[in-house]
Amino acid sequence: MRLRSWLLSILAASIATALIAAMVRSAGFTASDFTSLLFQVRPLPLLLFGIATSLHILLAAEKWRLVQARLELRLPGRREAFAFSAIGTALGQLLPIPVASAASRALGNRLVGEASARSGAIASVWEQLFDLGVMTLLLPASVFALITGSASLFAALGIPALILGGILVTLASRCLQLVRSVPLAFVRRAADTLGESNLLDRTLSMRLYLLSLCRFVTLWAMCLALNWMLEWPAPSLAFAIGLPVVVLGSVLTMLPGGLGASEWSYVTTMTTFGTPLPQAVSWAFANRLWNTQVSLLIGAVAMVLILRRPHLPRSARVSCSH
Repeated sequence: MRLRSWLLSILAASIATALIAAMVRSAGFTASDFTSLLFQVRPLPLLLFGIATSLHILLAAEKWRLVQARLELRLPGRREAFAFSAIGTALGQLLPIPVASAASRALGNRLVGEASARSGAIASVWEQLFDLGVMTLLLPASVFALITGSASLFAALGIPALILGGILVTLASRCLQLVRSVPLAFVRRAADTLGESNLLDRTLSMRLYLLSLCRFVTLWAMCLALNWMLEWPAPSLAFAIGLPVVVLGSVLTMLPGGLGASEWSYVTTMTTFGTPLPQAVSWAFANRLWNTQVSLLIGAVAMVLILRRPHLPRSARVSCSH
C-alpha cells in the first residue's frame, strides 16, 4: 500500500512537471522572466492580495466551525479554526488541496480534545463540498463563455445558476427522502447516516452556500489584486470565468497544489479573452508564486499562534441547535 502511494505521488509530480514544462516551452518563458516576477512588487496591490487571501481562509474556518457545531463536536476557537485552515491552505501548495485541508483540520480536532481526528476531516470535506458546488453551478456558464468568447454570457448564465443553487440547497433535506427510496442498501445506509447527522438542515446548508459564494468573490478579488500589481490589462470578468475551471481542475486531478492544471486553466481563459500567451503564462506563474508565498506566510504565523498557546481551549460539546 505504501509503495502504491509513493508511485501515485511520483506519477502526479511527473504530470505536474510535464504540464509546466509544456507551458514554459509554448510561451518561450525564460529564467530571467521568472526572476523579474520576484521583483515586480507593488505594496498596495500586494497588501490587498494578502487581505483577500486572509478573508478567504477566514470564511473557510467559519464554515468548518458551523459543521463541527452541527455534528456536536468540540469547537476550536475562531483563532484556532483560522490557524488550522491557514496551515491547510499552506500545505495545499504542496499536496492535493482537499487532502491538505482535511489533514490540518483532523490535527486541529485532536488538539482541541476531540477523540476522533477523522471527525475533523469529515467536517472539512463537507464544508468544501459547498465550494465545489458553487464552482459546478458556474462551470456551464464558464464553458459557454470560453467557447463563444463572450464574457457577458458568463453573467447571464451564471447568476441564474447560482439562484437555482440556492433553491436546491433549501430543498436538499427533501431530496434525501427520494434517495432513501433507491433500491440499493448502501445508498439507503448513506442517506440514513446523512439524515441522522442533520447536515442537510436548511439553515446550515444556506449558510454554507452563502459563505462559499463569498469565497468565490474573495478568490476573484485575489486575481484582480494580482492583475493590478502586474499592471496588465486583462479583462476583470475573465478571471471569474476561469475560476470554476481552475478550482475543479485542480481538485479533480489531485495534483500537488493543482500544479499545472491551475496554470493551464488560467492561461486558456486569459488567452481566450485577448491576453497574449507570454503575458498569460507570466500571470499564471506570478499567481503561483504569490499564492505560495502568502499562504506559507499566513500558515507560519498561524503555527506560531498555536505553539505559543500551550493549552488550546477545549470547548464543551455544542448542541446541534446552535
